[in-house]
Amino acid sequence: MSEARAAEWLLRLAVSPRRAAAAVGDLLEQQPARGPFWFWRNVFGAVATQLWHDLSDAPLRMLWLAITGLLRAWLLTIAFLNASILLCMQLCPVAAGPNAEYIPRQAFYLILILSVTLLQVAAGWDTARRSGRREFASGLALVSLLLLLAAPSLLTWRVFSSTPGNPYPIPPAFHFYLATAASLLLGALLRRLRSLESQARC
Repeated sequence: MSEARAAEWLLRLAVSPRRAAAAVGDLLEQQPARGPFWFWRNVFGAVATQLWHDLSDAPLRMLWLAITGLLRAWLLTIAFLNASILLCMQLCPVAAGPNAEYIPRQAFYLILILSVTLLQVAAGWDTARRSGRREFASGLALVSLLLLLAAPSLLTWRVFSSTPGNPYPIPPAFHFYLATAASLLLGALLRRLRSLESQARC
């Protein structure tokens, strides 16, 4: 991918394709005299400026999108976890004892991975879909709210307090929330790319 195409692709995540092409064209004209560092600084600066404009232009709407997006993500995750665990308990014999594995450990971690990746991608996609072509900004708002709410858990380093002999040790909170945040943002970006494809077909 050429420098111009990479810059235009990056700008299109935040602005319309026409504006992105015009901005890259203007920057390319001045790049020989100013250098590549100046070029990329202005590209990233333009993206950051547009994202800030999207967030500050309608802060209440972005906050509402983030709140409802997280609520939908959590409800979907809780429903998925309960249904998956109940299904595994029906298919697998229930062991006895305080530290018994009610479901196979591999199944438990598979369910956990799906809940913090694919389900969160879907939640990020849905939030971006409702953003009115401010997909990237809505994804950042969603991730920012998640990390704000997760700050106490991040400071204590673990999602849940572990107990001796726990058959399902939980990874550190940092890994858990980092995967969730990345998946939410990925969903928003995928929705933005889908929106750009639809615009190109029209």
